[in-house]
Amino acid sequence: EIYKSSRNFQKDFQKISERLFDVTGVRSAYYRFPGGSSGTGQLSIEECRAFFEEQGVTYIDWNVVAANGTKEDTSKTEIVRSVMEGVAMYETSIVLLYDSADQKMTAKALGALIDDLQEGGYELLPIDENKTPVQH
Repeated sequence: EIYKSSRNFQKDFQKISERLFDVTGVRSAYYRFPGGSSGTGQLSIEECRAFFEEQGVTYIDWNVVAANGTKEDTSKTEIVRSVMEGVAMYETSIVLLYDSADQKMTAKALGALIDDLQEGGYELLPIDENKTPVQH
């Protein structure tokens, strides 16, 4: 629904932005498209970029996906393995982890994943203005 028109998308963005501000007192400088920026359907990514620029927002995609995106019964080991294999392919990685009622292993795998990343010499950093965003 949000990708059917620029108006729908912008209205949804404003609603989310206001809600986040009401709860946190902070305006988010970043946005992740539901489904990623390459899945915006009829909506032009250039039009979205122009809108985000007006809002002072940068959109972020990912280049590594945890194994649990496709099934409920993924093990902690599979999640960690898939992320470790993915981050090894890039200089900078942004990892998409699924956390929902039917994706409970993400939270259970997170400690082991962080440990393995740090032991592997990877640096865990926030997304901020000093990082080049991953964008599809």
